[in-house]
Amino acid sequence: MTKIEWCDDVWNPVWGCRNNCPYCYAKSIAKRFGKSDNERQFIPTWRESGFNKKFAKSVKRVFVNSMSDIMYWDIRWIIKVIERIKTMPNIQFIFLTKGGVDAYGAHCYPDNCVLGFTAETPHQIPSVINNGSCKLLLNIEPMLEPFNSGYVAGCAKIFDWVIIGAETGNRKDKPIPELWWFEWMLSAPHLFKLFTKPSLDHLLGDNTKREFVEINNGK
Repeated sequence: MTKIEWCDDVWNPVWGCRNNCPYCYAKSIAKRFGKSDNERQFIPTWRESGFNKKFAKSVKRVFVNSMSDIMYWDIRWIIKVIERIKTMPNIQFIFLTKGGVDAYGAHCYPDNCVLGFTAETPHQIPSVINNGSCKLLLNIEPMLEPFNSGYVAGCAKIFDWVIIGAETGNRKDKPIPELWWFEWMLSAPHLFKLFTKPSLDHLLGDNTKREFVEINNGK
């Protein structure tokens, strides 16, 4: 299981990423628990044992790549993961990337996938996405500056699900979001499902949102 609030479990057939984010928890985990030099150095590496992970019957949502970014996956790895996902149509598989639309390539993802895009600042939000029948996720985490512009609202319309959260941990000079940075999202339920992370609970009080998208259903 996992401590990530918006999924029931994680699946990591690949360890490693080249984004070099200053707040990355996965890199620390890899350095401590990696079984090879590549894993400890956080070089994208296929892990057959991770790929073969079994999921409990109660699991509904799985975050596929908490230890990597699909933009750095070998094409063969993507194909192998997609083929296994097809055998588990009752589980929702959630991907995230900082690589934009191109990170997912031209592969045909099953409709029980959620294709996610992480944006720390407004200019990182993709404005055009061809996703087939997959749900789309905008993951604003950590939120490094205000997301309250008309541009952000216009881009957000293409997403089925939006997750927002503040940076956690003790990194020096980390941004501290204010309510006005994202307040408009709380009154836009007709645009997308909204999930606010516990890191924002102190700002929201009773206005916290814990919404999800479902497989093959509408927004």
